[in-house]
Amino acid sequence: AAHLSLGQATNFISLTTFALGVSTLLQIRRWGPVGSGLLITPISASNWLPGCLIAVRAGGLPMVSGFLLVAALVEILLSRFFRVLRGLLPAELSGLVVLVTGLSVAQAGMNNVVASVTMGDGVFWVRSLLVSAGTLAVMVGFSVWGRGPIGTFGACIGLVGGYLASLAVGLVGAAPLDALARVPLVR
Repeated sequence: AAHLSLGQATNFISLTTFALGVSTLLQIRRWGPVGSGLLITPISASNWLPGCLIAVRAGGLPMVSGFLLVAALVEILLSRFFRVLRGLLPAELSGLVVLVTGLSVAQAGMNNVVASVTMGDGVFWVRSLLVSAGTLAVMVGFSVWGRGPIGTFGACIGLVGGYLASLAVGLVGAAPLDALARVPLVR
């Protein structure tokens, strides 16, 4: 939608990933009013996608940047009044928002599931299911029963374990790791 070249799109994704990492570090510590002290990882959320697509069509990436900056400032402002707003926004409303967001991306997820079930006579589907269940179990186990940094980084430990399990059962080849090793840390 933004008509970016492959290099520009790669840089955009890299900068997004870097910003998510920095914002995660800011969120997990408490520095005055900044941070919650919890492992709350910011994400590139799909609920912002429709607005970003409209903004990129109307004014390109500068319009998207302005849109997201205004949205962030509104969120920061609303966060100061969260305790008051909590009474006005019941848990049921949050559940409805999560449901609608999940349903909006369900079609893409189901397309991936159906494609993986039918590929290779279902052999890859069984492997994927086992690796997914194992990864989730590791994440939950470390997050619930881990103490200190181990519990805080349970999700990261699970992701690394899931990737290693995918390598072990042949879901992922070594080529992505070779390509990753050749990429410079900073451009």
